Amino acid sequence: MSKRLRIALIAACPFPCPRGTPIRIQRMAEALAKFGHDVHVITYHLGDKSGNHPFRIHRIPDIPFYQNTKPGPTFLKLFLLDLLLAIKFIRLHAKIKFDIIHSHHYEGLIATLPSQLFFSTPILYDAHTLLLTELHHYNIPLPRHILDRIAATLDRTLPKFADHIISVSKSIEETLKILDDNQDELISVVPNGVEIDLFPQKDTKKNMGDDLVLGYAGNFAPYQRLDVLLKAFLHIHKSYPTTTLKIYTEDDPADVLALIGEVSLGAIIRVFKTPFDDLPDKLAKTDILLNPRMDGAGHPLKLLNYMAAGKPIVTFPGSAHGLTHNDTAWIVGENSVNSFAEGIVALIQDRETRVRIGRNARRHVEKNHIWAVNASILTDIYLGLLSK
Repeated sequence: MSKRLRIALIAACPFPCPRGTPIRIQRMAEALAKFGHDVHVITYHLGDKSGNHPFRIHRIPDIPFYQNTKPGPTFLKLFLLDLLLAIKFIRLHAKIKFDIIHSHHYEGLIATLPSQLFFSTPILYDAHTLLLTELHHYNIPLPRHILDRIAATLDRTLPKFADHIISVSKSIEETLKILDDNQDELISVVPNGVEIDLFPQKDTKKNMGDDLVLGYAGNFAPYQRLDVLLKAFLHIHKSYPTTTLKIYTEDDPADVLALIGEVSLGAIIRVFKTPFDDLPDKLAKTDILLNPRMDGAGHPLKLLNYMAAGKPIVTFPGSAHGLTHNDTAWIVGENSVNSFAEGIVALIQDRETRVRIGRNARRHVEKNHIWAVNASILTDIYLGLLSK
């Protein structure tokens, strides 16, 4: 590496925290620090405060009456926490004099913009998703068409304030270029990575008549569509009564138990409170892994974990970025409960296809999703910005 950079990662979220955006930021910070950079994460007062990290964490002042760690916008986040984040960053920047500002998601970008009144440091915007595919899932009391219009406007305008854009997926890159054709040379794709060595590989040897285990790992945010997963499993249980479903999460299991009660399958669906350290072993004991999310421009981290486990995945096309049907995943034909159930059944009935897809998925991750490689790519982007 030719130069050790002082890098500010702006995390407008709980941090560390076991869900998509905070995990991407944490793994990126770890990889950049191991690559030799001086990395600082500026974040909310919320998150796991234990553990040692190869980077520094700077938090806004504690807000005792705000302890919400769930994804999605709230009034207090936008108008209090993000304001405090902007103030915190300006004070740190005046002291540390960062070389690069790496802002994550729109709130992170917005929190860094006031600093440009005082500094001219390059800003890199990390696009984890598009609001057009996500905003309508949150509990915002506005009609869908109004939310979509707001989301499209923000997707089109906010990235223009950055000096360079990183997208987590090819889909996001293509959409941002469509929204603004002047951005062709300002966007790079840096996908999520996975800690491949943590995941043991165990090929399933079960046949159709054996007690197959279906698995889901992730949070219970509305866009994850746990309702679709449970309804599809209800269809499957009628034909394959010995098949079980196991749900692994760091969310409160009570948040999904009501849904399980609605489909009357509480006896054969199990919900496990599962920290990430335990997840690889849990996934290794499943036979088919499920991604019921119907849309989303980002690359769900659960898919990388599933692939690292070497398991076959059933997923909807709208969130299957970078995957190929019947090669690295089983991508269902349409956005419906029946279609999702049919995809699961196709794998239940075909052990050889399950094994082949799982092995191909593992190879795909090993080749394309390693954080050490991403740290080198990011360093080249940073140095390119500084040389302009």
